Amino acid sequence: MKRHLMLSICLVAVALFTLGANESCKAPMDATGTYSGTWSINITEGETVVDTVECDSIRMTLSQDVTLNPPKNLNVTGTVYIDDYSCLEEAGWPAWLIPETKEVQVSGTMGVKNGKIVLGSGGVGTGAGIIFIIDGYGESEEQLGDEIPEMIKYSGNWGLAISVVFIGTGGVGGTFDVTRDEEPITTTTTTSEETTTTTTIES
Repeated sequence: MKRHLMLSICLVAVALFTLGANESCKAPMDATGTYSGTWSINITEGETVVDTVECDSIRMTLSQDVTLNPPKNLNVTGTVYIDDYSCLEEAGWPAWLIPETKEVQVSGTMGVKNGKIVLGSGGVGTGAGIIFIIDGYGESEEQLGDEIPEMIKYSGNWGLAISVVFIGTGGVGGTFDVTRDEEPITTTTTTSEETTTTTTIES
């Protein structure tokens, strides 16, 4: 399972750099915004998913400048925040492999034809390496005219791989589903006081 996951993450990483390069056109949607939702971990036996572990909430803040010239208009950056990684232990991960809760910086590319978004983070350092990949599809309202619609939903698969020299390698994956947070509506009410003057005429 670990080898298969590492191979899958490497393939996704390649797609991350080629997705936008092959399609230089108008962005199908604007991913800029904040999103929240749920995520889960797949429990596998061989290549078969036999169970899932539902986890706490996941939040994303994404940024995309759709006004730039292609392919820069397809670049997406942001942060992913997971409230609690304890469900990794429930899924059978060793405690030493469970990361600390913190924001993860991600970057990637949006596809033109189908709204596929691949975001990644991580790297290899002295004696250790970590790779985090999000691979999913964005959804938006129907486009009206030339206006680029906002992305309202993003869902798909994620994968995490950690390798430490002399200790070992671990990999895990699952699914995620987030929707755009509604922006608070600010209402300004102006009240004007009306002054009434009464004049009495004596005869």
